[in-house]
Amino acid sequence: MYKSIYICCLLISTSSFAQDHLFVASYLTKGEGCRDRLFAQKPLANITEYSEIRKNFYKENNASSADMYLLKPNQAAVVYEFKTKMQGFTCEYAAHGVSYGKTIEDATNKMNESAQNTKVFLTSPKVVVSWDGKGGTKKIKQSVFKDYGGLQVEYIVTPLKNMFVKGKNTNKDLKTIVKFVAIDGKVIHKVEIEPGGNFNVTVKEKNFEIEVDFLSTKKNNSGVVEKVKQYIKSKISIDNNDNIEVSPVNIGARG
Repeated sequence: MYKSIYICCLLISTSSFAQDHLFVASYLTKGEGCRDRLFAQKPLANITEYSEIRKNFYKENNASSADMYLLKPNQAAVVYEFKTKMQGFTCEYAAHGVSYGKTIEDATNKMNESAQNTKVFLTSPKVVVSWDGKGGTKKIKQSVFKDYGGLQVEYIVTPLKNMFVKGKNTNKDLKTIVKFVAIDGKVIHKVEIEPGGNFNVTVKEKNFEIEVDFLSTKKNNSGVVEKVKQYIKSKISIDNNDNIEVSPVNIGARG
């Protein structure tokens, strides 16, 4: 079977955005098995936007569970990633947590205190977001995670304003072929990822498209590899403050 995913990516510049609040979430997409939690963040102009993004989060991200937080003005915080495991199981996975304080240093110290519980923290926590509580006065390194049919992708803005894209094919019997295509139709990069494999690509174009095809590693009765006809589309954008926007996923089928 053959599954195609088209992710249209547009890098744009907009006016300065007042980042008064920051929405962050650690979530698990629908599916089987023990998997790393994905991470998402979005700057908010005011607290009223929080209820809207929270209400739509599960549907837009195909999430089965999620821990959502609102980082507010006048309160520092650090969001961190660490390895843990479910009680009674041996499976380890990446999770996220938040520590608060009067300053970033204070919040970091509280994070380190929490990490003393080695039954929960199997690894030392790694800070992924530092929030100073001053809303927009401190740039935050942006990275957004998305799951496209088992292809887990992270988008990161580089200091040169390019998009660094890395991901993992978590499918057990689907090989992934990923093409990065410029607006003029020229293929910039093409990578093939075996089941369980990883990839990373730096895209220097400001407008580009990602085409993702899944090819089954199993053969049908005729000895021919089956192809999935399902495809997914999603738009990516970045503004002057290095904020990455990922649109809701659109799922369709080819004839």
